[in-house]
Amino acid sequence: MFVWWGVLLVLACLVVAVSHIVTPVDRPARALAAAEAPGPGNWGLICAAILFAWTGLHLFLWSRRDPDVAPPSSHRGLSWLLLAMWLAMLLAVPFTSTDVFLYLAHASTWMDFGNDPYGVAPIGNPGNPFLGLTPWPTDAAQYGPLGLAVSGWLYRPALGVWGNLTVFRIVAIASVGLAFWLARRAARELGRNADAPLGLLVAASPLLLIEAGIAAHNDAWIAPLVLGAVYLLLRGRLGMAIVVFAASVWIKYTTVVLAPAIAVFIWRHADRRHRWMGIGIGVLVAAVSSMALLAPFGGLESPLRGLSAASARATRSMVWVAGTALEAAGGKGSVVVGLSRAATVLAAVALALRLKRREDLPQIVLATYVVFLLIGTAWFQPWYLIPLLPLSCIARNAATRSIIVGFSASAVLGLYGVYFVTYSFSPANQLLMTAVTFVPVLVMLGRHWREFFLVGPAT
Repeated sequence: MFVWWGVLLVLACLVVAVSHIVTPVDRPARALAAAEAPGPGNWGLICAAILFAWTGLHLFLWSRRDPDVAPPSSHRGLSWLLLAMWLAMLLAVPFTSTDVFLYLAHASTWMDFGNDPYGVAPIGNPGNPFLGLTPWPTDAAQYGPLGLAVSGWLYRPALGVWGNLTVFRIVAIASVGLAFWLARRAARELGRNADAPLGLLVAASPLLLIEAGIAAHNDAWIAPLVLGAVYLLLRGRLGMAIVVFAASVWIKYTTVVLAPAIAVFIWRHADRRHRWMGIGIGVLVAAVSSMALLAPFGGLESPLRGLSAASARATRSMVWVAGTALEAAGGKGSVVVGLSRAATVLAAVALALRLKRREDLPQIVLATYVVFLLIGTAWFQPWYLIPLLPLSCIARNAATRSIIVGFSASAVLGLYGVYFVTYSFSPANQLLMTAVTFVPVLVMLGRHWREFFLVGPAT
């Protein structure tokens, strides 16, 4: 076991080393900037080969997971190897996504220039130190006000580009660690197995290491908030759960899809004597906090404008494939987007109504978010899966955990594996990326849909 984990660490370090070659240190946006010239030839193929080997080895170790493979005496050693992997990520150049530089550009717009990031794009401030590091300099902010506020609080002009990048990475890594700790606490609350090997192996996912450890996506920030809301609901702390859930929505609006599951859980499983008091306190605190968050950005109008701009994009998703096919047939692709959102709402409500038992909450939350990623998002990115990996540790059955781990692997290979082989975002390549990403998870869901959507017996 230690030998295989050692190889996993070596492959992670090779990804760090190659990131400095496939992406110039002085312009990290180049790797995924469509207008740039093709990347450095064979090094792209080498990067793709390492990613395939790294992801394949993780899947191999996942297929062999067993208490006998990782006995309790080895937990400490595996934990140190995992920590070494995460720390190695701090040395990499952002070679996949450069969204973190857009977070920093918006923070600079607000903190350095005193402008509203929802109204003024980074390019509107010529002295913005992050203009040359993001391929999206003309984009105003599209995230929630709490996400912008956290970026502003973390940003320190004196630290420079790499100092600020390191701060954001450390916060993302700490957020993922907190999410796994909360998953362990929730497992104990449910009376389920909270042994270390499962969590250690899920935490070694290449998707987590790349998207949280290197790219520092704010999806890592919402992971402990989603897990925290689940844990607090299971503990009966309704008011705190509502506040924590609202915080996740104000970082990234996508978590609002979980609202039906949370509402049904409170209605069916909360202590009736304290239900209304908990709801009242939670809603009041969330409302006051929301007004305080929105005040620096001119109220609710600006965030809604950012949300509208983000919703207009579509690529590398099942919704995008359906819309593209409809447009090729002479129809309007926007119809598919509207139908997908309506279907997502209906599916979220239908899944919430299946929440018959208290212990099914984590499974329903996870299934709802997966459905959203499959049919509700028009622009899919691998880092959207970050909150699902720690949540999978408290899933109701082993099939669900395997589906999430498999989905994370296909998402990494579907985008980055294909890209570093071709260095192209042509329509044909984007279709290939979409197929590599979604076909495996659809096959797995087809085999285990009863367990995943709580139609069959628990295992």
